[in-house]
This record gives sequence, C-alpha cells and structure tokens, in this order.
Amino acid sequence: MDTIHSNAGPPCPEEEISQAVERFSNYCFARLGFGPKTVELNVGIFRRFARAVGLKPSSDEIDGYIANVRRAGRTNTYARAIAVTVERYMQMIGTPVKLGRPKKQKGPIISILSEAEIAVLIAQSKDIRERAILLILAYAGIRNDELCNLRVKDVDIQNQALHISKAKFDDSRVVCVAGACMDRLVEYLQWRKGGPDNLLFVTRRKGLMLATQDIRKIVRVAANRAGIRKRVHPHLFRHSLASNMLHRGAGLMAIKEQLGHRYLESTLLYLHANKDRLQDNYRQYCPSYV
Repeated sequence: MDTIHSNAGPPCPEEEISQAVERFSNYCFARLGFGPKTVELNVGIFRRFARAVGLKPSSDEIDGYIANVRRAGRTNTYARAIAVTVERYMQMIGTPVKLGRPKKQKGPIISILSEAEIAVLIAQSKDIRERAILLILAYAGIRNDELCNLRVKDVDIQNQALHISKAKFDDSRVVCVAGACMDRLVEYLQWRKGGPDNLLFVTRRKGLMLATQDIRKIVRVAANRAGIRKRVHPHLFRHSLASNMLHRGAGLMAIKEQLGHRYLESTLLYLHANKDRLQDNYRQYCPSYV
C-alpha cells in the first residue's frame, strides 16, 4: 500500500470515493475499452490518489502528489502508471491535464535466482503448501496473479502441465512443469483434498483466495529463511526460469510460449542479458573465413 502523502485539504468521505471509483471503473470499461486486469490496475491507483488529494484536485495538488511519488523512490514504471491513470480520471471529470512520462526502464534483466539458490529456497520451505507455491513459481514461471487464480482442475497430472485460464492478456495457455515438480504437487493435492473447482491455494484462516501481496510475503519470508540476501519477489522466479532455461540451451520461442509473452521482443531481453549464451552461440556458429 502506498504511503504517499500530499498537502491537500480534508480527506473525502470514503463513501464518495467509492462512488467515484465505481464511476471511473465504468468509464474505463465502457469509454476506454479496457479489460478487467487493466481496469483493476487503474482503479487501485485512482483510489489511492483520491484518498490523498480528493476528487477535484488542483494542478498544484496533482503536481505535489506525483512529485512525492518520485521522491519516495518509486520505479519509473510505477510513476508512469500513476500519470496515465490521473490523466484518464481528469479527462473523465472534464478537466484534462497532461503529465510527464518517466522513461520506460527497458534495460536487460540482470537480477535472477540461480538454480542453486532456488534449490535452497525450496529445500527450506516450512510446509507442503509453501513448497507447492515455490515449486510452481520456479518451474512454471507463471505470474503472481495467475498463481492466485489456479484451481485444482488446472493441474494436469497426466501431461505434467498447468492450465492458465486468467492470464495477463485474457488469453488461456498451457505451461509445462517438470516431473519432480508434479510429483510434489500430487502430494500437495492429496493433502489439499479439494474439489476440481476449488482454488488450488487459499488463505490459512478463512480459506479465501490468496491476494498477490500474500504471495509476495510468502516468497520474501522464505527467501529470508533461506539466507538469500538479494530482493526476492514472485516475478523474479519468472525471470530466473527464462534465464536458466536459456543458459541450458532452450530456444527463444519455447521460452516465449512458457512465459506467455505476446511479443518476442519481451523474450529477447533475456538473450541480451545472457552474455555467456551469446558467446557460446557465436563460437558454435561463427563462419570460417581464414
């Protein structure tokens, strides 16, 4: 949750914010044509913005809020998302603004978990549920929200695969998992004892659907327990699977399909980051001129 503050006046009543959120959500669906995932992202950003500066912010209040976001050290991607969302809301209420866009951070993927680090993480898992979560992140490379939406019926034991029905681009896909991973998932399913339509993972106390922040906490605590000092988050497993597969010789198209990238350019980032693979390919395929 954001802790960005502003110099705005008294906060709006929560009921008014909820009504504005509903209106903004409808606007994103009907006028902008966004899908559920994009609307959810925009609504979350707008709700935090409205609580900080109100529903009819002045230019100075908007500038102050965004300046505080940048001073707080948020990423350029996050700052861009706020700027775009604020522009959309201000357009909706009839007082359009134009905000700056921090440059997208498209450098190569550098931080990953090695195979040894992931092995330690999994070995140090505290119970069968946590182990199953870490195994899926490590072997399937799926996104955080995709893991939260998995149901028991999505585990395809016979084909050693997972069916992903709620993906980033609202596209369904099938991802592979290793035999060793599926063996552990079968053990978890026997322990879970859920029906086919039940969520694969739920909260411990109330049995509710896990939120993405729950998965982030599980991963962070597990990494601390395993003595891994780098920042570990669910998406890092996705980067790590791609990089480790590439290092072992996997083709870019296979990695693209596994990760569910829409464009090959997204997968190419891993190739640029893996200088050893580039060197190996060059030595293997370099023509002989002299």
